[in-house]
Amino acid sequence: MGNYIWPGLGKRIDAFLNFRDLGSHLNISLHACGSTLTKRIGKGVDVIHRIRWLPHSFEEKGAFIKAKALALGLYGCEATWANESELGRLATAIASCISLKSNNRCNALLFTMQGHKCEIEPIAAIAIRRVRMFRRMWTKHPNRHNMIQDIFTKYLE
Repeated sequence: MGNYIWPGLGKRIDAFLNFRDLGSHLNISLHACGSTLTKRIGKGVDVIHRIRWLPHSFEEKGAFIKAKALALGLYGCEATWANESELGRLATAIASCISLKSNNRCNALLFTMQGHKCEIEPIAAIAIRRVRMFRRMWTKHPNRHNMIQDIFTKYLE
């Protein structure tokens, strides 16, 4: 498409496969690319390192993480790929913030058994955000249901 010469114009039109728009990184290629979200996750990790030293209980720190660090770090995650190594750094920072340090700590067990009223495990938080966005778009645009079903069918092939 990028090399096609349009007859009416007599020249090529640049085709962008990933770009940042309205604060989110939109990627329509088949490659994993989401540099905007990767940078945001890094900023979220920095905020969590600051929250770690606050003189509050683990439950209050969990609420701070949900309100500030995840809101900052995962903004726009509904539309783009999330870097798994950065998500690992984010999960480790959260675990260090809401629990005691131990060589035998298991992050998966910690996030499963944590007593917070909100979901602060990054991958689960992304899944929740994406499902919410899907439900919102499904309800808001009923004329697009056939297109959405076609997209899901294509992904399942």
